[in-house]
Amino acid sequence: MAAPVRLALVGCGGISGAHTAGYKDLIARGCREFEVTACCDVLIDCAERRADEIAAFQGARPRVFGSVDELLR
Repeated sequence: MAAPVRLALVGCGGISGAHTAGYKDLIARGCREFEVTACCDVLIDCAERRADEIAAFQGARPRVFGSVDELLR
């Protein structure tokens, strides 16, 4: 099996909750072809909360970034 696709969640406000719920559902159904490895938001608290939420169902906590530039470095 190939390595999982690494995803970054850029923008951790309202709509990111729908994306996160979708990722959670996919994992619950046995889809492990991806891993959320980063959460990025200018409001660090939002990124931290989303990373904690993802860690609860994914098993690994995404890294948190405060800007896209920081994420890409």
